[in-house]
Amino acid sequence: MLSIGMIGIFTMSGSAWAEDQFRNVEVFFQRVNIAINGQQANLSKDSILYEGSVYVPLRSLSEMLGAQVGWDNETGTVHLDFIKDNKNTLFTASQKGIYQYVAIQNNQITKDLIPMFKNTEFDNMKYIVERYAALSKIVKNIDDNTMSQTSTK
Repeated sequence: MLSIGMIGIFTMSGSAWAEDQFRNVEVFFQRVNIAINGQQANLSKDSILYEGSVYVPLRSLSEMLGAQVGWDNETGTVHLDFIKDNKNTLFTASQKGIYQYVAIQNNQITKDLIPMFKNTEFDNMKYIVERYAALSKIVKNIDDNTMSQTSTK
């Protein structure tokens, strides 16, 4: 009789624990507008709205920002790799004043410029400026932008 009572206690407490862990929720799926540094960007999947929070698909957002997304099933880890060999590349590129301005405008521009920063050859700059009008504006005003940012800090 005592063993039946003990089994009943464990069963009841186990049910209560499981009930706290899993529950049905009502969520709303919706296309969410995202602006990155003032530029409109579109996610490829709907987001979830739940209790005042927006849950955005990590893969969709990361790929939109230019990252490669991987999943390690063994460790349950999501890997986001924005640039291969980013330890040296990003540090070297970030030492150049123009890098910060380029990164703000467009992730694709950044991808195009990083090999140029690594080689410190700026012969291809004319091609990139012509290809990207936004970068052209930044390059023309880089001294003014640097001075205005320095004076506001």
